[in-house]
Amino acid sequence: VSDLPEKLLKAHVDSGPVFSGLSYKEAKEQILNSFSKEFVERLLRVAKGNVTEAAKQSKMDRANFRRLMRKCGVQLHEGQGDSPLSEMTGEGSSGS
Repeated sequence: VSDLPEKLLKAHVDSGPVFSGLSYKEAKEQILNSFSKEFVERLLRVAKGNVTEAAKQSKMDRANFRRLMRKCGVQLHEGQGDSPLSEMTGEGSSGS
């Protein structure tokens, strides 16, 4: 540890994940999930909740972006964003 640059020695990360007891694979998955959620949330914030715009900014297909949102547990509040998923899939329609 003493051979690490001073900049790294002084770096302190309070908000990082805790790895004790995790395998490499589990720790990696935890980091990737955390990154994905943060990535999706930031894009949606910048796009003011517009899923189509957030997907475009991420260079992802809108359906894949929605899939990533679901995987990360990111949901838009009612009235936020563009057309709801139910319009795309036909779910939740009242039959009109």
